[in-house]
Parts: sequence; C-alpha cells; structure tokens
Amino acid sequence: MSALTGNQIKNSYQGLLKLADSSTGITQNLQAVQDGLGNNTGLMIAEGQLESHNIPSLVSLKGQYYGPGFTATNIGQFGAGMQNIILASPFYDNGNYSYSALTLFTTTATSTSDTIELALYTTQMINPFGLYPHTPIISGITADTTTTGQKTYVFPSNISMSGYGAGVYWLVYKISNGGVQPTWRGGVGNLSGLVGINTIYGSIQSLTTNIYTSTPFRYNNSAANFKAFTGTTTFDNPFSSTLNTTQSTSTTITGNMPGFILHTVGA
Repeated sequence: MSALTGNQIKNSYQGLLKLADSSTGITQNLQAVQDGLGNNTGLMIAEGQLESHNIPSLVSLKGQYYGPGFTATNIGQFGAGMQNIILASPFYDNGNYSYSALTLFTTTATSTSDTIELALYTTQMINPFGLYPHTPIISGITADTTTTGQKTYVFPSNISMSGYGAGVYWLVYKISNGGVQPTWRGGVGNLSGLVGINTIYGSIQSLTTNIYTSTPFRYNNSAANFKAFTGTTTFDNPFSSTLNTTQSTSTTITGNMPGFILHTVGA
C-alpha cells in the first residue's frame, strides 16, 4: 500500500473501493462504499451492518438470547440404544456476539439415573453426506437431570463464534446410564433458524438409500432433528472426517433435539 503515498485515489486507483467519508473509517452510521472515482457501489456499510437495495437485511440490534430456544413441552422420549453414544443437533448462529452461559429446560426428570453431557461444536462438510460436527467451542457441561425446570450453566469464560462466522453449529450431547432406554427429557428446540441453509450446501446422499436430497443434514429419520453415532462415544477434538461412518443407519431411533438458549454478553 506504500504505492498510494502522494497519489489521489480518484486519479490513480479507480478500481480501489473506499468509504464515502475517507477520513473516519467505518462508524456506527451507514455510509456508501465507493470506487476510486467516487461512484457509489450500491453497498452501504456501518459497524456490524451491511446493506444494499437487493440484499435483504435488518438493522443490527443485539438480542439477549440466541440459539434454538425451547418450550416446556416434552421432547419425544429418546429411543432404546440412544444411551452412552454421541448425539448431535445443528443450530444457527450469526457469529456476531459472545455468550456467557447456556440454559436448557428439563421437562421430565430421569428415573433411570441418566446423566447428560453437552458441548458446542463447529461444522465440517463430509462429502457427499453433508454437515457434521467438527471442533469443540466449549465442552464439559453437565446438565441437571434430576429436577425439572430451567437450568443455567455459566461458562468458565465467555465463548464466541465470531472467529468462525455466521453459519451452522452443533449441540453435541451424550446421555449416559447403565445401559437402559433414557427417561430424561428436555424442552423441544426450534430449528427454524436453519431455513435457507439447504440451498447453500448443496444436495447430499440420504442415510440409507442412493436418493439425493436438498437438505445438508442426514438425520436418523424424517421426524427427528438429530444424528445418532452408535460408533462414537467420546467428545473428540476434532471429530474425524470419517465421522459419518459411525452414524447409525437405524431410522427407528427416535426423539428430538433438546432446546437451549445462549446468554448474550452485554445485552
């Protein structure tokens, strides 16, 4: 960039993008992105905000909670064989904020001595089988399964997805007991935040057939929103690029994602 010294952008660097106000840098106020001649590109930019007439956008306002949320309604009971293995459900995060804690809801306390461990993971693409968890962002969370209601787990230090960006992340969890069908149930999570993801990551091969579908998630059955890995029992760092080979092909494994919320720092 030293070649810019002493030269006016409008005369020598017509193809170089700049801000309408070249003396302030990006601020909290929207300003046009221009070429070196001062022509507006159609983009407007501010701190944490990018807008254009042909790009749907929203004013940047920080919410107190993010994540898939939860209701006080029981998730379907986890099926036999879902204990003592790794389970994973996707959710969306905008990659903008830091979080200090996670809250979930226990609707049915365990009667089979279930314990549940939780972790949040980034995503990897395993072609042609779609998206799978990859690297832990935080792990070692142990939920209270013995009493009902909201349960909040404060992180040892704040976490953030800002280093990875907006996209799909994973709740990875494991229900451990002596080898019986789990009885713990959490509140149902909502995956509506994943709408639109399908068109970005392409078509994938379905779990048990050669049919290709437009969803990047190979759930264990069409009624569920999780992956069950009967061949994986540990929270690996990272999960292997062959993690898909340990996913159960059984469509009778049932249940739903336990919902949760993330507490936004500074909201």
